Amino acid sequence: MTLRPILTLVFLLCLTTGTVVAQDFEQMRRAAKQRQDQTRTEINDLMSRIEQYEKQIRDTGMRYDQLYRLYRDLQREISLRDEVLRKLGEEQREIQGDITMTEQEVVNLQAKLDEMVASYKKNLTYMYKYGRVPELALILSAGSLDQMLARAFYLRRFTEHRQKQATAIRTSQEQLKLRKDELIVSRQEILKSVDNSKRERERMEARRREQNGTIQTLQRDRRNTQQRLDDTRRQIQNLNRVLAEAIAEEERIQRAEAARIAELEAERLRRLAEAQRITDNAKREEEVARYSTPTPAPVAAPAGSSIASIEASFAASKGRLQWPVQRGAISVPFGDIVDPVYKTRIPNPGIEVATGSREPVYAIHDGFSSAGGHLQVPEYGNLVILFHGEYKSIYGNLSEVVVRPNSYVRAGELIGYGGTSSSSKGESVFLMIKKGQTNVDPAQWIQPRRSPTP
Repeated sequence: MTLRPILTLVFLLCLTTGTVVAQDFEQMRRAAKQRQDQTRTEINDLMSRIEQYEKQIRDTGMRYDQLYRLYRDLQREISLRDEVLRKLGEEQREIQGDITMTEQEVVNLQAKLDEMVASYKKNLTYMYKYGRVPELALILSAGSLDQMLARAFYLRRFTEHRQKQATAIRTSQEQLKLRKDELIVSRQEILKSVDNSKRERERMEARRREQNGTIQTLQRDRRNTQQRLDDTRRQIQNLNRVLAEAIAEEERIQRAEAARIAELEAERLRRLAEAQRITDNAKREEEVARYSTPTPAPVAAPAGSSIASIEASFAASKGRLQWPVQRGAISVPFGDIVDPVYKTRIPNPGIEVATGSREPVYAIHDGFSSAGGHLQVPEYGNLVILFHGEYKSIYGNLSEVVVRPNSYVRAGELIGYGGTSSSSKGESVFLMIKKGQTNVDPAQWIQPRRSPTP
């Protein structure tokens, strides 16, 4: 037997790492866990507001006005339950993605473990076949001191390598068991989520049946219902009229202010030109300095935030504008609303977002607040208009307004607080977007709610 095959094998094995790197997998697991936690928080928030509507429904009597309020609250609860179902679907997809990653990691760990065990067995077999000479005899039979030291070094490295192999195998076995345990937990979680979805759909169907019963009751009171339809049409017409007048007045003020500033600027330039012709140096410098500062704009705005740039930015942000509230779901959509009683259509000029009581309301884009302050319109409460050039965003059913009139407002800046249970539209926020004189669908302009990452 020769020493060369043993030494060659030992040297090659010492170059093999044998450790399992799982850093990328752990990072993906943490990100997936964060997405799951965020989705669960959103689901809990929606369920909390559903409970509020359920309490309001239980406390509502059967007089006509209360019955219509019951219909409205049921509609909002159903919209929130739709959102819960969507979030539960996201949660299931996120958990399934976690399961898929873990299953792949189990496959990888098992393959690596099999490879390490096979390599370890091969080493033991090789040593049994070729390494029957005791280590001490192998060292003492060396022809020189250098050869003796070399054999001792490689034999020590080979022993250390076998020990590392054994440790790596045990570590991989523990990791494999941990991943399999995680799979069991994840599968239990997805079964729980599926069961929650099933129960939530059953509750949804029960609420829809209750809603149908409410509609049938409403149908028995034709006169009052028709009166409400007429009132709703008049309210919408009044809203559009008030907004049109307010916007026209604001634009008139802006034109008058622009003309005034232009006139003042022209006068300043005229006086500056006269000052530059003064022969007395000291007096000329004094007068030139006096008229060198341009006439200030009526509203201080950051550099580059002209009406034209804001309008272009707003137009380019379609589908990406932020929501006016941090939490909520659209309970009344834009466009023709089909009346549940007579199937007549009423054009809704904006959207209603069901929220919590006094939910903070934020600007969806940079803009300028109206110089005239906020408006008050029956059935729409306090209204704030922000101007974005050709575009305007209108925020209604506010229980409190905090934005200052005639000021520059940044996206995400607090405008006021949403409705309460005593507000005309309850615990919700009304949002309109106008392009010129045309109302557009805000749902197509604000960003969609977060979807799960594939």
